[in-house]
Amino acid sequence: MHAFFTLLVAIPSLVTAFTLAASMEYGARKQGGEGLFGWWKKLPWLDRERWMFGYLFCGLFIFIFGGITGIINASYNLDNVVHNTAWMPAHFHQTVAGPVFLAFIGGSLLLISCLTGRDIRFKGLNAWVPYLWTLGIMVFSTGLFIGGIAGEPRRTNMGLSYTNPASPLYQPAWKVAKLVGTIGGVIMFTAMALYFIVFFTTLLSSKTREAALDLPVSEPLHDERVPAVQSFRPWIIAAVILLILAYTAPFYELAKANYEGAPRYLPGSPVAE
Repeated sequence: MHAFFTLLVAIPSLVTAFTLAASMEYGARKQGGEGLFGWWKKLPWLDRERWMFGYLFCGLFIFIFGGITGIINASYNLDNVVHNTAWMPAHFHQTVAGPVFLAFIGGSLLLISCLTGRDIRFKGLNAWVPYLWTLGIMVFSTGLFIGGIAGEPRRTNMGLSYTNPASPLYQPAWKVAKLVGTIGGVIMFTAMALYFIVFFTTLLSSKTREAALDLPVSEPLHDERVPAVQSFRPWIIAAVILLILAYTAPFYELAKANYEGAPRYLPGSPVAE
C-alpha cells in the first residue's frame, strides 16, 4: 500500500514537469526559437538580468534524477537493496538539494534585491552559481549511488572504519565512491561560497532604487474550468483518508511492540558489542 501511494507521486510530478517544460518552449518560440530543439537557444541560460531562470531550471533538471531514484526507492524489492545505504542521501540531495534548495537561495537573492532596493552584485558570477551547484550535486550523488549499490551504509564515519586500512572493517572497494562524492562536495562548497559572495555584497551595497516587491506573474495559456481542481476541499479530505490508511497500521505495530532498545556500540566500530 505504501509503495502504491508513493508511486502515485509520479503523476503530479510528471504533470508539473510537462507544464513547466511546455511553458519554457512556448516562451522561447515567442522569442523566435524554431525547430525541434532550436528553441533551446532562446532560453536565458546565462542572462545576467534574468538570472533566476538558471536557479529554477537547474532545480528541475536535478529533480528528474531525484524522481527516477525515488521510483526505485518506492519499489519494495529494489528498496530492500538500497535502503539505509549511501544511496538514500544521494537521492535526497537530488530532491531537497535540487529544486527546493535552489529555489530558496535564488528566491533569497530576489527578495534581498526587491525589499532593499539594491541591485544584484556580480551578476555574471551569480548566473553561474546554479550550474556549478548542479555539477557538484550530480558528481556527489553519483559517488554515493555507487557506494550505496555496493552496500556502503549511511550515517557512518567511513574514515574511521570502512575506508581506514588499519580497521578490520576496511572496504577498499568503497574508496572510489567516497572520492567521487568528496569531489562533488568540494564543487558544491565552491558554488555556495560564490553564492554568499553575491548575497553579502548585494546586502552591503548602496541602495539604488526604491524598495518594492514586484514579482512576475504568468498568464495561463488555457484556463480550463475543471471543477475537480478548482477547490482544495476534496483533495484535503482524500489526503486525510490516505494518511489514516497509511499510518494506522504502522503506529499500531509500534504501540504493541516491546522493544529492548538499540544495541551498544564501541566508539571506533559500527559493529554492535
